[in-house]
Amino acid sequence: MKPVVATAGFGMTVIAALNWSAAHHALAVVLIVDMVVGLLWGVYWTVGPWPGERTSLALMALADGLIGASTLVDTWGFFGSLSVLGLIAVGGYLTVFHGPRILIAHAGWSLAVIVPVSGYRMMSEGGGNIAWLSAMMMMGGLTAGLLPTIHFCCWGLRVDAMTDPLTGLLNRRGLDCYVSRWLGPHDHDPVTVLTVDVDRFKAVNDTLGHAEGDRLLTRIAACLRAERPPGAVVARTGGEEFVVAAQVSPAAAAGEADRVRRAIERAVEPVTVSVGVAAAERRSPGWNFATLLHNSDLAMYRAKQAGGNTIWLSDGRSPAGED
Repeated sequence: MKPVVATAGFGMTVIAALNWSAAHHALAVVLIVDMVVGLLWGVYWTVGPWPGERTSLALMALADGLIGASTLVDTWGFFGSLSVLGLIAVGGYLTVFHGPRILIAHAGWSLAVIVPVSGYRMMSEGGGNIAWLSAMMMMGGLTAGLLPTIHFCCWGLRVDAMTDPLTGLLNRRGLDCYVSRWLGPHDHDPVTVLTVDVDRFKAVNDTLGHAEGDRLLTRIAACLRAERPPGAVVARTGGEEFVVAAQVSPAAAAGEADRVRRAIERAVEPVTVSVGVAAAERRSPGWNFATLLHNSDLAMYRAKQAGGNTIWLSDGRSPAGED
């Protein structure tokens, strides 16, 4: 994707240079700015890192501003008309990489550029150039109508790709995506991972049937949603295995795990669960989410080996056994 965006910047530089010699004074100034920004834009997207969210938004706002200036300054010219196409390109980028509110703001800006220019030409020409006006209306419709529709479809596909179809919880892909939001360079909250596995679930399927097994899984999922710590992420990562990731301190992790275990024992009788717990402060050496998830999984197997319906910490202790 970076080469495509970089090419757009270099392309803007070339187009601005081709139009500069015949431009009037105000447009000539805008074209010089376009050439400089387009060149820097292309170099950044070629050799620079992938931008963060704020940098990305700042770059797109700059592009929107330059496109708007070019269109308004060259209302009657070919370059001004051609610049409107850039609004669709920016909208396409925002559709893929940013949220609906940003896309709506861009659509509003696009209409704020297209509508006044179209109205001015209509009044000045006594009805206007029908072909030109039709093109403007089509581009406005694409920006304000089609791109949000595409964004909604992409959002639907994204949700479907990250959701477990049986329980409505996140799947493993969704878990990784949501937890990654906690892992920024300025985030220092501790993270706790609970791996929850249903005890003797195969016996449930063998005696009561798979349909009843599915109903039990959905009830457990509902219980986990209700009992999870505030702000926690819940996912189904395997057949009868669930993961709860929360920004909970290591000191409170065992208590949260046992609370979840007891809640499931009460709500989904006669089913019980084994819970593995791994927690770490963000400043811990070698910390990463994959390691925490692996450690909580190993602890869960220790809990099952201990007879199930208990919790086990990744450091090898069972708080339930200490009571």
